[in-house]
Amino acid sequence: MELNPNFDFNGMEPDREGNGADLKSNNEENSNEYQNPIFVSYSDAVIDLSQNVPDPVPVLTLHGSVIFTQGNVSVISGQAKSRKTFLIVLLVAEFFKANPDGKIVLADTEMSKSSTHKTAKRIHRLMGWDTKKNHERLIVLNLREYDHFQRLVAIKGAVDNIKPELIFIDGVRDLVTDINNVAESVGMVEDLMKLSSALSCHICSVLHENKAMKGHQAMLRGHLGTELINKSETVISVSTVDNITTVRPEYSRNPEFETFYIRINEEGLPEHCDASLLSAKKDMLLEVLTTVMKRGTPMKCRDLITALIKKVDKDKRSIERWLKEARELGVLEWRKGGYYTLPAIQQEVEDSTTPN
Repeated sequence: MELNPNFDFNGMEPDREGNGADLKSNNEENSNEYQNPIFVSYSDAVIDLSQNVPDPVPVLTLHGSVIFTQGNVSVISGQAKSRKTFLIVLLVAEFFKANPDGKIVLADTEMSKSSTHKTAKRIHRLMGWDTKKNHERLIVLNLREYDHFQRLVAIKGAVDNIKPELIFIDGVRDLVTDINNVAESVGMVEDLMKLSSALSCHICSVLHENKAMKGHQAMLRGHLGTELINKSETVISVSTVDNITTVRPEYSRNPEFETFYIRINEEGLPEHCDASLLSAKKDMLLEVLTTVMKRGTPMKCRDLITALIKKVDKDKRSIERWLKEARELGVLEWRKGGYYTLPAIQQEVEDSTTPN
């Protein structure tokens, strides 16, 4: 894909060859939808109660709950290797099965071309499509080798090409130079919101979580993460323990969907699975932790690790992995200052089963 090196994102006309597009459309009749005027009339923004404004049109629904709607943005969060991309593969297949004529653009900014190739093939396999040729309803981009500006141009070019109802950006962090730059982060999220509104589509980004968590809630990286949380219709958190991936709603402007679980089957494809598969792991972690932790008393992280090493025949790395899994399963809570504590719900369950 050749990109116009003289392309001016902030105002010049887009590449007329269709290789890249600004927020402006190559189609002149739609170009006004993409304008970002400096001066606007407040009257254009006034809510007129005499007009009927319908609810946003659902784009993706799971188990009877609306996940994504037209004209909005969302974000999938998770730590590295938590199978965020596998979730995307599953969501793409769910969308295609429910929308026979629907189209999707999936842009991968992080993985190698080989890995993105496998992602595209997994989607085709789930759909029963030919894995040897592209399907007209799906464009998958590998943008790892491009700079942040070229990635955005390429995404907009693909979007302008097929006008998708749903866009996934796997690695939105790579569309900016600094995730902690307030102006750049705000500008990027505003661009995504404008694009979703102008094309009546939904844009779902993927961003890594910080290693630290606020209680059991995800903390997305940088100011970009803060802006995405503030502006997103749905914030989805992904965590994986023992081949079981938990997908939970962190925040939603719609009624929250029920937490669900997926696994990778023998064919290497994501599929829904039962939550009971995690019960044994949770029980084991809780049993071990209660031998060294006093209920209701926070414990310093380093002290907890030392106590567990003495209690069980495991090295430090294994203990740290256990603690990470315990947090992701809700068995442990992280407190300010580097402390762990057993959540109240777990304490109540234990207390209720303790004989007098």
